[in-house]
Amino acid sequence: MRARYSKYMSKHRTYLQPREKIAQRSVVALSDHELLQAIIGSGSKAASVGVISRRILKLLRRDRQPLRFNELIEIPGLGIASTARIVASFELASRYPIVSETPALSMHILNPPQKPRVGTLVYVTLDGAHRPIARHEQKMDEDTDWSRYVSSIFSQCIKEGAASITIAVSVAHSKTTVEDLALRKYIGESAALFAMTLRSYTLYCGDTQKELV
Repeated sequence: MRARYSKYMSKHRTYLQPREKIAQRSVVALSDHELLQAIIGSGSKAASVGVISRRILKLLRRDRQPLRFNELIEIPGLGIASTARIVASFELASRYPIVSETPALSMHILNPPQKPRVGTLVYVTLDGAHRPIARHEQKMDEDTDWSRYVSSIFSQCIKEGAASITIAVSVAHSKTTVEDLALRKYIGESAALFAMTLRSYTLYCGDTQKELV
């Protein structure tokens, strides 16, 4: 079983740069950090694009105000052209706000997914802003082939342009088993390899609810 899983993970091991992820998945699949990297484009000798984007994101979360040219230009690694591009991108977005229909999905499917029927796995796909995209339910049989579950879950995530997922699993036994922990581990590793975030993993053992982190 684990050999099949390892073979599957090696075959699908991948990492997409932000622009590649936009092209292959969807712009909503990107985190805030990745969106900024896509806008910035590249770093410089002074700082990498990742470092620059984290510094800009820190300003955004701290001030909750429109980015100002004079403040951004002080960030090491940003020049006049890249600073102007960032400021212009945010200004254009503010002029043409788009009302997303995604939040119309009831939030009850997210916090966390309601207790599934025994023997099923429920997962909710989320976009880069943590908005729910869709809820899925998958029956789990006794033949524990993790690669099959992983393939189904993350193929759907990629199809929907998801950036993260939240999962709930319901089992008949009353105590957490080694297999329960193994499934959690494999799904967490798979999420990382597919450049996605596993936001929560809830295990229902009988009447007991556990958050496996």
